[in-house]
Amino acid sequence: GMEVKHGGAPHVSNCTISLNKKSGVYVHHQGAGVFSNCQIADNSIYGFVARKSASAELHQSHISGHKQAGLYVSKSAQARTKVVDNTVADGHKKSGAGNALKASLKGTFKGSKLFKKDKKHRRRWTQ
Repeated sequence: GMEVKHGGAPHVSNCTISLNKKSGVYVHHQGAGVFSNCQIADNSIYGFVARKSASAELHQSHISGHKQAGLYVSKSAQARTKVVDNTVADGHKKSGAGNALKASLKGTFKGSKLFKKDKKHRRRWTQ
């Protein structure tokens, strides 16, 4: 996966981040970055993580198939994290674990479609 910390601030676009042993994208400890038009799928923990004072932006990306939440934003990163026009699906189909989103919605969450699968049907939330 991709780890961004201590002042790192990449601009990542049009890429696939998948099949990693940990999270797909992990931004933390004053890391920043803009991620757009990415496919983030089937990673072993989370799809996209922003925590510990991160400043991350996620735009027009598709996140799905992780063992934990597709998107995790901690309290310390929520004010500086922007999530705009994404599709985020829940955790891994085989394990039955995970949620689309693990966060307090105090950051910027606009136009994203969040899907959570349960045993009988899919539900959709639009933020």
